Amino acid sequence: MKQNIVLTILFYFSSHLNSFSQTATKLPADHSAHSATICFAGLTRGEISIDDLASDSLHYTDAFLDSMATIKSFHLTITCNGQVLKYLENNSGNKLTGEMKEALTQFHSGCNVVFDGIKFVYKLRDEHGRHPAEDGGRLKLTLK
Repeated sequence: MKQNIVLTILFYFSSHLNSFSQTATKLPADHSAHSATICFAGLTRGEISIDDLASDSLHYTDAFLDSMATIKSFHLTITCNGQVLKYLENNSGNKLTGEMKEALTQFHSGCNVVFDGIKFVYKLRDEHGRHPAEDGGRLKLTLK
């Protein structure tokens, strides 16, 4: 009888510890309720100076999503008067590359800077043990 109680208690705690350790590495069920709005230098639209572009990075406006995901890559397109003048890619993070910063100095106010092809990866694993990647949308800013 005493052994059955001890085994029952051990089984109970081991099953709860196991479920806790699994949920600690999975995405929270409510992650889809958060806004995946991209911002750069705190802006989701409007005008931005070249200095602000050079010194900041892409983030999400939702603090929860920003803490749970990492931007892995993005494309930068610079257009003036409706013409695409420069297209660059960053495949290693959320900051402008040196080439991107240099390219921006060649353009005047009124040109558009478009961030698209934004890919982010969740830091926590899904139910299959993978870090899911998703499309982060598009952000368009105008040089002032």
